[in-house]
Amino acid sequence: MEEMPHSPTSPEKASPSPESDQKILLVEQPKSARLDSLLDEIGKITESAPQTTREDHGGGGSLSGGSSSTISLREGLISSLPEAPVMQAQLQAHIEQEKQRLRREARRISRLGQPGRAYHLNELYKQIRQLQSLLATILVASYEHLKRFFVRTFIDRQPIL
Repeated sequence: MEEMPHSPTSPEKASPSPESDQKILLVEQPKSARLDSLLDEIGKITESAPQTTREDHGGGGSLSGGSSSTISLREGLISSLPEAPVMQAQLQAHIEQEKQRLRREARRISRLGQPGRAYHLNELYKQIRQLQSLLATILVASYEHLKRFFVRTFIDRQPIL
């Protein structure tokens, strides 16, 4: 930026207050050579950024060494899964707990006088209905479906819905 003394030549350039009569700051556009070098530097930074982030976070190197024990632990848990009726009972209990939690939250929201509570209640009741249908599906599901859902819920700790 370059500072120049103020000399109004037209009414548009005239300043409304006497304090701003002292100096005007002008913004210059960069020369094309500087602009090209700046763009090249930005390009180099974005090209090298993904490589450095992989090294910084340890995602590339630790994948082969550290996660082999995690995979073997998970596979060990999968190999020692209980029988189908036991898995059904545990999944049923887990779904019932989730339904109770959603019903408590629905009661709490219904007592509040906040705007948007009808929408939240509808969403909660939708989730309760989905859990009901999931529970009915679990009771007639095959062993493979039970196994996948059990692993997803209890071993991988993913949410039900």
